[in-house]
Amino acid sequence: MRVSVILPSIDLVTDPENDVDVNGANLALWIQLRTYANHPAFKELGLFLSPRDFANQEGISEFARRLLREENRGKGRVSVHSIYALGDVLADGVPRVLHTDDMWALFRDRTLRDQYARGPIVHVCDTHCMGHAPLHESMRATAELPKRPGDTIFPCSWATGRAITRAYGADFPYEITPIHRRIDDRDLRPAFPGEKEQIRESMGLPIDLKLAVFVGRLTPAVKGELTLLIDALAEMKDEPVGLVIAGVPNMVGYPELLRKYAEQCGVSDHVFIFGRFALSQRPKWYQLADLFLFPGDCINEAFGQTTLESMACGVPVIQSNWSGMGETVTSEYGSLIPTMAAPAPERLTAMSTALGMPPQFLALAQTLVVDRQVWFEEFRRWMTDDTARIEAGNRAREVYLNQFTPAIQEVKWVALLESALAEAIAGFSTPIVPQDRKADIPVMVDYDVVSESYTSETWSEDRRFIWTPRGREWQAGRLSPMIYDELSGFVDLNLLAGIARIASRVGGTVGTTAKTFADELAQGFVTRKNVFFHLMLLAKQGFLRIE
Repeated sequence: MRVSVILPSIDLVTDPENDVDVNGANLALWIQLRTYANHPAFKELGLFLSPRDFANQEGISEFARRLLREENRGKGRVSVHSIYALGDVLADGVPRVLHTDDMWALFRDRTLRDQYARGPIVHVCDTHCMGHAPLHESMRATAELPKRPGDTIFPCSWATGRAITRAYGADFPYEITPIHRRIDDRDLRPAFPGEKEQIRESMGLPIDLKLAVFVGRLTPAVKGELTLLIDALAEMKDEPVGLVIAGVPNMVGYPELLRKYAEQCGVSDHVFIFGRFALSQRPKWYQLADLFLFPGDCINEAFGQTTLESMACGVPVIQSNWSGMGETVTSEYGSLIPTMAAPAPERLTAMSTALGMPPQFLALAQTLVVDRQVWFEEFRRWMTDDTARIEAGNRAREVYLNQFTPAIQEVKWVALLESALAEAIAGFSTPIVPQDRKADIPVMVDYDVVSESYTSETWSEDRRFIWTPRGREWQAGRLSPMIYDELSGFVDLNLLAGIARIASRVGGTVGTTAKTFADELAQGFVTRKNVFFHLMLLAKQGFLRIE
C-alpha cells in the first residue's frame, strides 16, 4: 500500500526530548507515521508539507532520520512534497490511501482527493476528540458529500464512533470503524525489585509513602480538574499516602493554584508537582507509582493513552468513566468512576466559533461531573489494600500484553486499511477528471470573487502582455525571477521557461498563451489559471507588463 498524509507540522517530533508537550495526539500521529514508513505492508509514505516546513530542508532530514528505522533508510520508503504538489501526485492513477490525521481536516482532504484523484484513492481519517468548533464545521460540510467506496473514519474509541453517528446521522458518507489508539511502549515495563525506591530517591520523592500519580498536561480546560485528586488525598490524612502530578502546564498559573489548594487542604507536604519532562523519562513516572489517576472531564479527552502506559508498567488505575476511557479499565485492575453531563448553555454553544479552544473547553468541562464520593471511596480502597493493589497491577500488565500492545493493534490497523483500499479499488470505474466535475467539488474559498471586488482593473483573457527590458534579460539567461522558499513547491520553473519560449509566437495575449501551453506542452495537466499565475508572477517582478 502507498499512503499519502498532509502533515500539520514537522515540529511535532523534530525535538521530542526537549521541546514537545506530552501530548497524546502528537504521540499517536508519530506512531502512525512510523508504521507507514517502516511496516512491510506499506510501500511508500508520501508526506505533504506546508510551505514553511517544505523550505526547512534541515528539519525534513532530521524528521526522516527519526521516522525511519535504520534498516529502512535510503530505500525510497518516504517521499516529501510541498502541499502544492498534491494534485500532481494524486493524478498519477496509482491506488493509495489518503490519511487525514484529525476530523477538523476531513472536508479539506476529501475535497482535495475528489478534485485531483484519477485513480482509486481511499480516504481514511483518525480522530483526536469531538471538541473544537472547526471539527464540527468540517463534519457538517462532509455530511453533504456523496459516499465513496471504502472511505472510513477510524475513531479512537467506540464512544467517539457513537458520537459521530448520533451527531451526523447513520447516512454519514464514511464508514465508522473504531480502533483503539496505540502507544509507544518501548521501556514501559514494571519496576524491578528495588527500582521503585531508586527512582523516587533520584527525583527527591519519599520512599515511605504510597504514591498515586497523574501524568499529562496540567490544565482543567483540556484534560481534567486536578483539585479532585487533592481533595481525595485530604480525605486520607490518616494514611501514609502522597500525590504526584507531572506534566506541561497548559494553563498559566495552574501548578501554583494546585500548590496553594493543597496547602489550604492541609496536605501540601504530601503533594509533589513537576513540570515538563523529556519523553525518554516517561516510564519512570509509572514505575515509581503505586496507583495511576486520571480524572478526565473535558470534551477534548477522547481516549486516555496514559492509562495504557500505566497498565504496561503494571500499575492499577482509577479514572473517570468518560468517553473512550471507559473501554480500557475493568474492576480486575482498577476503577471506573461514574460521570454525568448537563446540557451546555445556549450562550456557550452559540459562542463556540468565537471563543478560543481553551476557554470554550473549560466552560464545557463545568457541565461534566465526576462522582466525587465514589472517587474518594475507591481511592481509599486501593491505597489501603496493598495485596489487592499489587495483584491488580500484575493483572493490568497481563491485560495490556494480551489486548493493547502496538503489535496487536498494528495488525488490526493494517487489515482495516487493506480492506478499505480493496473496496475503493473494486468500486472504482471511471477516472475522475477535475475539469469535468467542477460542479461536484465544493469551493472552500472563492478568491476570484474577492479579488474582482477589490481591483480597479477588470481581468480579461484578451489582455496582452509585452516583455520589458528585464524580461529580455531573463530570456537571454542573464536574470532570473526571485522565488521565495515557501513558494518553491508551487512555482513551476519549467512552466516559466515554457512561457518565455511560447509567448512570442502566439500573439501575446494571456488567454492564447495559456491555451497553447496547456494544449501543446502540458497535455492538459497544467490549468489555464496556473499559467495565469505564472504570468502575473513575472509581471509582479517587472519581467513583463500586462495591458
